[in-house]
Amino acid sequence: MRYQSDDGPNRLTSTAFGVNLGTGYDVPISRSISLTPFVSAFVASFGSGIKFNGDPVRDDVGLMVIQAGVGVSWY
Repeated sequence: MRYQSDDGPNRLTSTAFGVNLGTGYDVPISRSISLTPFVSAFVASFGSGIKFNGDPVRDDVGLMVIQAGVGVSWY
């Protein structure tokens, strides 16, 4: 996982290795269309670190991203 925040002259970056877990379920709304609500979480802490303008700041951070959404399938 890589995170970056940049406001022009300054850049904050973080990288880490982790796992991605998620689930979803197809909900049929007709014979040929389904909606798929889902949620996914990515948690990373192995090999993590924060750099400010390329200089290391911390090397023991954890990153987490949670994603939720709805997919549409037709067949």
